[in-house]
Amino acid sequence: MNVRWSVFLILFGLIVAACGGDYERRLQQLYQLQADNRADSLMTNDTLARDLVDYFDRHGTPNDRLLAYYLLGRTYSDLGQVPQALETYRTAATKADTTAADCDFATLSRVHAQTAELFYSQLLAENMKAEDQQAIYYAWKGRDTLMSINCLARLAEAYELMEEIDSALSIQTKAYKAYTDMGLYDYASALGCSMANLFLQKGDIQQAGRSLYEYRQSSGLFMEDGSVEQGREVYYYIKGVYHVRCSQPDSANFYFRKLLSSALDAEQTAWAYKGLRLLYEEIRQPDSLIKYSRLSDSIANIAHREVEMQTTLQTQAQYDYTHSQNIAKEKTKEASRANIWLIVVVSLLLLFFLLSIPVILRVKKKTHQYGVEQRIKKADVTAFFKQSLKSNPYQIPDYDKWKELRTLVEAEIPSFRTILNGKDNLSEMEYDVCILIRAGFKPSDIARLKQCSPAYITKIRTNLYKQLTGKTGSPDDFDDFIKGIE
Repeated sequence: MNVRWSVFLILFGLIVAACGGDYERRLQQLYQLQADNRADSLMTNDTLARDLVDYFDRHGTPNDRLLAYYLLGRTYSDLGQVPQALETYRTAATKADTTAADCDFATLSRVHAQTAELFYSQLLAENMKAEDQQAIYYAWKGRDTLMSINCLARLAEAYELMEEIDSALSIQTKAYKAYTDMGLYDYASALGCSMANLFLQKGDIQQAGRSLYEYRQSSGLFMEDGSVEQGREVYYYIKGVYHVRCSQPDSANFYFRKLLSSALDAEQTAWAYKGLRLLYEEIRQPDSLIKYSRLSDSIANIAHREVEMQTTLQTQAQYDYTHSQNIAKEKTKEASRANIWLIVVVSLLLLFFLLSIPVILRVKKKTHQYGVEQRIKKADVTAFFKQSLKSNPYQIPDYDKWKELRTLVEAEIPSFRTILNGKDNLSEMEYDVCILIRAGFKPSDIARLKQCSPAYITKIRTNLYKQLTGKTGSPDDFDDFIKGIE
C-alpha cells in the first residue's frame, strides 16, 4: 500500500510540475507579445494570440486574461479586422476584476483607449467619447498620469467630430496645461497643430499663430529641412489656412502646394485641393477657383459622403451582430466540444468530396480563367489606368475610360454584371471596385483611382462579401469571390 501511494504521489507531483512549467512558458510568451506591442511592432500572429487567449481562459488570473484578450485585439486591429478587434476589446474589459487590489488598471485603460481609436476611425464620435472617458478613469485608478493626459487629449477629437468646438478646445487646453505641469513641454507643443485648427474655426487668428509657432519650434516633430514628419502632413493645410486668414496668399499657396506634392494618399490630396479652393476664393481668381472646386468635389462629393455614412452604420450593425453571435457561442461552447468528433468526420467527408472532383474539369476551368485574366490585364484601357496611377499630380480617368473598362470586363465575362446586380443593386462605387479587382488592381491602387482612403475600400470589400454571399468574411475572401465569377 505504501509503495502504491508513493507512486501515486510521484505521478501527481510530475503532473503538477508539468502544468506549472506550461504556465510559465505561456506567461513568457504573453509577456514577449506585450513587449512587441510596446515596441510598436506590427502584430500579425493571430494564431499565437488566440492560442494564448484559449490557454489563459482556462488557467490564468483575471490580469492574465485581460492582457491576453487585449493583445489579441491589438493583433486584429493591426490586421485590419476592425469588428473582431472591437469585439475582442469588449471581451477584454469584462475579464478585468476591478474589485481586486491588484487589478491591472493600466492595461484596462489601454483597452478602452484602443477601442476609442477604432471608433474614431469609424467616425463614431459618441462611442469614442464614452471609451476615452473610461480610459481616463482607469488610467487615474492605475496611477498612470501620462496615459490619462494622452486620453484627455484624444477625447477632444471626439468633441471635434461632434462639431462641439468650444468643448474640444477647452479639453485640449486642459491637456496642454497638464503636460506643462509635468514638464513635458514637447508633448504640450505637439498639441499645437490641432489647437491651431480649433482656434481657426473660432476665428482666433492670433492664438492660432502662437500655437503653430510653438508646434514648429518645440514639438520635435520636424526634420532638419523644415518638413514635418511623415503622417502629420495635415500641418501644411492648417498652416496654409492660417496664412489665408492673415491675407498672405503667397505663403498659403506655398503650404497647400507642399501638401499636394507630398500627399501620400487621396485624403491628403483632398485637403490640398480644399486649401487651394479656399485660397482662390479668398483672392478672387475665378478660373483657378473653378478648377480646384471641381478637383475637390471629385474626391469628396456629397454622394461619397452618403455612402461613407451608410458604411459606418453597417460597420456598427456588424459590430453589434458579432457581439450577439459571440454571446450565443459562449453559451453553446460546452455542447460544441461534445460534438467535435462529428465535426471531424463531416469535415473529412467534405474534404473527400472536394478532392473527388475530376481533375480535368479543374484544369479546364483554370485554363479558361487564365485566358480571360490575361486578356483583361493586357487590354489598352487597363494599361491606361495603370499609367494614370503613375502620374503626378494624379490625373483622374474620365467617364469614357471608366465606361471602356466596364465594357471590357463585361464582354470577357458576360455573367459578371448579372451575377452582381442579380443579388442586389450595387452603387457605381461598389460596382467599380468589383471591376477593378477583376482587372487585377491592388486595393491601394483602387483607393487612388476612386479617390478615397484604403480603409474605405477595405470596408466596401468586407460589406459586399456579406451582402453578396450572405457570409461573414475578410476583404481577401471578397476578392476571391469576384475573381471566381465566370
